[in-house]
Amino acid sequence: HVELDQLSAARRQFEQLAVLLPEDVGIRLELARVLLQLGEPEAAERQAVAALELNGENPLAQELYANALARQNKHQESARAYASLSVANPDSVGLMVATGAQEFLAGDQQGGVARLRQAVTADPESAAAQRALVEALLSTGETDEAVEVADAYFQANLDSDPAAVLFGRTLIQQRQLDRAEQLF
Repeated sequence: HVELDQLSAARRQFEQLAVLLPEDVGIRLELARVLLQLGEPEAAERQAVAALELNGENPLAQELYANALARQNKHQESARAYASLSVANPDSVGLMVATGAQEFLAGDQQGGVARLRQAVTADPESAAAQRALVEALLSTGETDEAVEVADAYFQANLDSDPAAVLFGRTLIQQRQLDRAEQLF
């Protein structure tokens, strides 16, 4: 409750500051960040939009806007917002993963998987990229590639229960039950 109380207090303070200083982008951004932490993506989206109206080039405002959209399951809009951020940051594996995941969830499975493959290629050690690619591949029935990626993720994270569970799930989906049993 302490963290929730602190976030609620911060929200009230930033809301008061936003009324006093409506042209301050930083206040809008901090308020959007706090609102996302409080689980209020609609309100966070409004603050991110307000910040973008003041400074449309602000990358943090763009990211908070994309995050707020994603949390509301507005996947197409979120994918577009992440993709526009990727233009300015083409080497950002985190943005590749976020864009790919949102594209996939928006129904562009081929585009999403392609972007997730790009993320794994750009950073073969990125756990987030590997996990997202495995989940997408499993969803599309591409189990051979999913096993390869999950195995690489597991080998790089031998002490990780989530890596073992994901690899095991992937093996089970491909009916490699003996191999999956050896993990556990």
